[in-house]
Amino acid sequence: MENNVLETLIENGKKYAENKDYDNAIKQFDEAVKLDPNNAYAYAKRGDCYSEKEQYDEAINDLNEAIRIDPDYAWAYVNRGCYYVGKEKYDEAIKDYNEAIKLNPDYVGVYVGRGICYRIKEKYDEAINNYNEAIRIDPDFALAYESRGFCYMKKEKYDEAINDYNEAIRLDSDFALAYAFRGNCYEERKQYIEAINDYNEAIRIDPDFALAYYSRGYCYKRKERYDEAINDYNEAIRIDPDSAWAYASRGDCYEKKEQYDEAINDYNEAIRLNPDYDYAYNYRGCCYLKLEKYYIAINDFNEAIRIDPYYASAYENRGDCYNRINQFSKSICDYNKAIKLDPEFHDNYLFRAFAYWRKGQYDEAISDINEFIRLEPAKSHSYSLRGMVYKDQGQMYQAIQDFAAAVILDPSNEFMQEELQECCNYFELYSLMIHNFYFVFYFIINGNYPLYSCLIAITKNLIEE
Repeated sequence: MENNVLETLIENGKKYAENKDYDNAIKQFDEAVKLDPNNAYAYAKRGDCYSEKEQYDEAINDLNEAIRIDPDYAWAYVNRGCYYVGKEKYDEAIKDYNEAIKLNPDYVGVYVGRGICYRIKEKYDEAINNYNEAIRIDPDFALAYESRGFCYMKKEKYDEAINDYNEAIRLDSDFALAYAFRGNCYEERKQYIEAINDYNEAIRIDPDFALAYYSRGYCYKRKERYDEAINDYNEAIRIDPDSAWAYASRGDCYEKKEQYDEAINDYNEAIRLNPDYDYAYNYRGCCYLKLEKYYIAINDFNEAIRIDPYYASAYENRGDCYNRINQFSKSICDYNKAIKLDPEFHDNYLFRAFAYWRKGQYDEAISDINEFIRLEPAKSHSYSLRGMVYKDQGQMYQAIQDFAAAVILDPSNEFMQEELQECCNYFELYSLMIHNFYFVFYFIINGNYPLYSCLIAITKNLIEE
């Protein structure tokens, strides 16, 4: 009779749990463990209900009891491991998964669970090994392929990741997350059309998939389709109104459309949601800079740098503000820092050169421009700036060469044409120089003679004549 009552209580508890009525399910299991304090299964099932209510401490206590009663209860170790994951105690979860695997080496889900722990700990190779084992046991386990693909993606092995997402999608054609992450791989490879197609599919399967809208919006933004990007960020914000990055990303689009007030409003909201969002401070500062509100912009760049002292872009932008308010010593300090942090962004050499020029430190300005030209020899604005520095020093011969180079590289630059004419008039050379441009163009476009060497030769000859 007692056994019948016990079985009825457990079955009733399971039915309540299946209907997501966890409170009544727990009451049934309470009665079951009172009736049989050594029933490991009843403790384990009650633990499941607590976990569904995110009461992980109570869930773990029940699984502790189940394991005490039956130390070989593999399923109890698996579930307790899951509850530790819910509490972000990944090392404890891994220990439980290890025990479960000892008891049942072919328990495929445990390998995926342990892989997830390693993935969260950014131990991607260990995670991949676990997913390999899960796939060996069950070659049709779509989640294992998706999870392994994520690890390959984090390791920037995009081909391997895409192959795994392809397999996950083949096994489960409605696997929205696999489409979204495959889209992320294409996005990283700058294959934005392929990425957009995958995000479209993810959204078709799950119309409330905020990450897919955000990611598709990013691709539209990269393709300068800002209105479409804004629509996607609107959807992402509708689904997740507390998403600081969605507001900041929408703000980026408004900034690109020169709608600075709208952009600032979005960055304000991003900062409200995340007061330590250095990116939002930096780009709100850029909007104020564009609006010529330099001191307000500087405050935002200060805040971005306070949050992240290694934020190269914030130093560069603050340096730009200081240049515009004629505080050139401060701007030089900022460009020094920006160049040290991001030596691949070559424009900072020109920005610093401008500050040196305005301070009258011509040698330092020329040195920075020379470095930029060494790195990027075909940019007209570098020759323009160096020409201005030479002109200020009265070195007209060198200024002519640089202004001529700037005009050749950018024939639409009327200001440089005027500067070139003014300097050439000094030697009464302008008509001869214009006549010889055709000669220069011929050799430059045919790749037969370096631009600057050609200009030096022509200018020298003309002046000597």
